Amino acid sequence: MEIRAPLLDVDLIDFVFRLPSGYLIRDGWHKWIFRQAMKDLLPPEITWRKRKMGFPFPIREWLGASRNTYLALAKDIDCPFIDKRIMREKFDILSAKDPYYLWRAMSVTLWWKRTVLGQPLA
Repeated sequence: MEIRAPLLDVDLIDFVFRLPSGYLIRDGWHKWIFRQAMKDLLPPEITWRKRKMGFPFPIREWLGASRNTYLALAKDIDCPFIDKRIMREKFDILSAKDPYYLWRAMSVTLWWKRTVLGQPLA
């Protein structure tokens, strides 16, 4: 599940889904067309690195602090990919057992609200 906002643009997603597979994987390189697009903007050691680099952050603490805000923002959203009832009832369990899944689900919900429904997040 992609959660980086610059890559969640609807037009970009539509474009990428129409690309031939050779643009996505070529010569063993995943995201080939993206790497090609970035090669003049990023150093080669970043553009062509094979190991995925994550950003460590205190996810459980952030989820706990965001719980009420998220639930208030998401209560009127009808996103076909997220079950609001389960999110509300299982928020704490998901936060403890699979915080990254919960983080991605929250991101999709809020992206849906802002991008598809055109509603502000505040």
